[in-house]
Amino acid sequence: MIFIDDINMPLTEKYGAQPPIEFLRLLLDANIVYDRPQFFKKRIESFKVICAAAPPGGGRASLTPRFMRLFHIINIPNASEEILTTIFDTVIKEFLEENLFTDSVRKCGNIAVAATIDMFSQFNKKMLPIPSRFHYLFNMRDISKVF
Repeated sequence: MIFIDDINMPLTEKYGAQPPIEFLRLLLDANIVYDRPQFFKKRIESFKVICAAAPPGGGRASLTPRFMRLFHIINIPNASEEILTTIFDTVIKEFLEENLFTDSVRKCGNIAVAATIDMFSQFNKKMLPIPSRFHYLFNMRDISKVF
């Protein structure tokens, strides 16, 4: 089993090729790789490849249809602000009730959730990941750390 994260990170060359992607395409299409020093074929059998990719942009290249046809594609969209609000409103409400906070503190829970989700949205719009700042990836896990 081979797992490749950020499959669309290799830069595109001058003529549009991505050598690491072409290497993988050859492996997946023909189950072979070439030994470079001695120039002979090596047959690879019984393997599976799973890849993860973010949408193109922010330093990521588009994958070619010639490569993409080799995979079953599953898209997991980001949660909308409405969904995030519902989830974290429920979490904070239950926490504040179980720990017997006063009504004045409970009323602030919704405000804290709205402010956190607004800040999260601003980060996602203004702090986009690029190869030199690949750690600028924010997701629902980052919001959950607040609560």
